[in-house]
Amino acid sequence: MIHKATQGRAYRDPDYATRRKAATNAGLLWGAYHFATGDAVELQIENFIKTAQPDERTLMVLDFEDNRPSNMSPQQAVEFLRQLEARLGRRGAIYSGNRLKESLAALGPQDRAYVTSHRLWLCQYGPTPRLPTGFENWWLWQYTGDGIGPLPHNVPGIVAGKAASTSTPSTARSTSSPRAGRERGALPAAERCTDRIVLRHDLSPAGAGEVRSFRRRRGRRRVLGAEAAARLRRRGAARLGEARNDRTLIVSVIGCGLLGAAFGALTASGPIMMIVAAAFYGLIGLLLGAPISFVINMTRHVGRR
Repeated sequence: MIHKATQGRAYRDPDYATRRKAATNAGLLWGAYHFATGDAVELQIENFIKTAQPDERTLMVLDFEDNRPSNMSPQQAVEFLRQLEARLGRRGAIYSGNRLKESLAALGPQDRAYVTSHRLWLCQYGPTPRLPTGFENWWLWQYTGDGIGPLPHNVPGIVAGKAASTSTPSTARSTSSPRAGRERGALPAAERCTDRIVLRHDLSPAGAGEVRSFRRRRGRRRVLGAEAAARLRRRGAARLGEARNDRTLIVSVIGCGLLGAAFGALTASGPIMMIVAAAFYGLIGLLLGAPISFVINMTRHVGRR
């Protein structure tokens, strides 16, 4: 079982230690993964090691994937793996998909060779794996999840969809081992592995070790059906139209103010009076232009409907 231990420099899974004890008591091998952020690598390593409490058999994994609020750079990933190796006395593994494929080129030859010497837990939904440049093979492969990718989407003990809230979930990931995996291939760019199915393993006595699955999202891209995609396009077009209307309203109000200022400057005599009149009539123009422009804008909006 591979369980989330930490994220970034501070987050720690509150159930990690309890579930580790239950899993090892059940005779399961144990692994921990760290979800990467753009925080300082030293702080992330310290958080991961302190929380995971690895022994010589604990699998330690860097989860290197898209995390839009705070992406770990490829250079930080190299530093993380080096520091992890120095602390453990052995190399960890790396979990990644499109993030690794798109960022390896930013590294120098030595750093690329170092990264590709690690065991790769490949994340890619589809029937054929497409490895990042430099990797000769995958070690684990998450080839399906959330109903996406080849069958089976369920195996005995796993329930598709969202798990019941009464269970005590772990965050162990659904994967395909090299023994069980078949040769499976890449999906189009829009279907890259950016979300995953996660196993909920109820280790409580009442749960009797039942494993369930649920979806975890972090604002990632999802593969959408035609109807959902059309709905999103309509929503985007509506928002774009609203933004244009707002810009038109602002320009109209400013235009009224400028016209008022110009009128005041042209009708007044003397430089001081021109300034005073321009300011006064400009203000009048703004006050009159705002409601007029708003009414015109709303009329056009209702007319389009």
